[in-house]
Amino acid sequence: YTCITEMHNFKPDKTTISSSRFYYRKGPEIRIEVMGGGFRDGSVILKKKDGSIKGRGGTWMGGIQMNLDPDSRMLILPSGINASKADFPELFVGIKEDIGRGFTCKVSPAPISEPTIPAEKVFVMEVADKDQQLAKRIFLGGEDKVPVRWDSYKGGKLVTQTWFKNVKINGGISDDKFQI
Repeated sequence: YTCITEMHNFKPDKTTISSSRFYYRKGPEIRIEVMGGGFRDGSVILKKKDGSIKGRGGTWMGGIQMNLDPDSRMLILPSGINASKADFPELFVGIKEDIGRGFTCKVSPAPISEPTIPAEKVFVMEVADKDQQLAKRIFLGGEDKVPVRWDSYKGGKLVTQTWFKNVKINGGISDDKFQI
């Protein structure tokens, strides 16, 4: 699949917004092209079939290319998620692991209207930690059940809100997208 992501990062003193083009293909292979986000603009992260991760800095970083360790802190998003594991299958594996650690998960029984998502009705999935504090709230399309928005919380407070826009499933991504 491909999509445009827009991440809103909420800090006490300001909110920042970054966006990227996201490509995913079974393997798993991932390509993330940062389109907005200050000095990271133009950067690319690539996860190959063999699990290796490569990065290329944007214009402000001189286009430097590097191999990255899968656990590199350079890959950690403001939501706390590793960018190399930010595809839909991995995100849901993370929820399954949370449940195995004692978190709870509940989903609305039917799609509902959400004022912040006017285009469609959505299912709402909420994941709470062991203390029953909200950890994640995911809005899934009422028809296709594909994430529309993913909210991450720490200590019950909203930290990031990630929108998934223009999602195209099985769009046929060319091999050159998985090269730097």
